Amino acid sequence: MAARPARPATLAAARRRPPPAAPPQVPASLWARITGFIPTEIIGGYVAVLAILGASCNGCDQTRPEFAVLITFLVLCAASVWFPFAGKVKQKTGKFPALRTIVSFPVIATLFAFIIWAFNLPGSVLISAMHLSSAFTAIAGIVASIAIGYVAPVFMRTPAST
Repeated sequence: MAARPARPATLAAARRRPPPAAPPQVPASLWARITGFIPTEIIGGYVAVLAILGASCNGCDQTRPEFAVLITFLVLCAASVWFPFAGKVKQKTGKFPALRTIVSFPVIATLFAFIIWAFNLPGSVLISAMHLSSAFTAIAGIVASIAIGYVAPVFMRTPAST
C-alpha cells in the first residue's frame, strides 16, 4: 500500500483553529426601543378586558372599572419586566434580588409607556374622565415614545444606533 500524502499544514491548522467569534450585536433601532417596553401579553390582556368590560356595561359609567383595570395592568407590567430580571440575578448569584430593584429604568419606562399607550386607545374613558383632548394625548404619546427611545440607551448602557 502506498502511503497517504500528508495534508498541507494550512488545512490542518485551519481545522484546529476555533470558529470565528460571532459578529457584535447591532444596537436596536429607535423604533425597536420604543415598542419593546410594553410586553405584548399585557397589551392583549388589557384590550381584551376592556372589550369584556364594555360589552357587559351597556351605557353605564365605566370610569372606575377602567381605572381599576389600568392599575391592575400597571402592576402586571412591572411584574412582567422585573421577574425575568430577578430570575437572571437569582440564577447568577443564587440570591433573589432586593425588592427595591424594581425601581429601575426598564420598569419605569414600561409603566410610562403603558400609561401613554392606554390613554391613546380610541374611545378611552380615561381621556374623557381627565378632560383631555385626544389630539393632546396623541401628541404626548408620540413625544413620550420618542423620548423613551432616545433616553433608553443612556440608562440601559447600550450604544445608540444612528
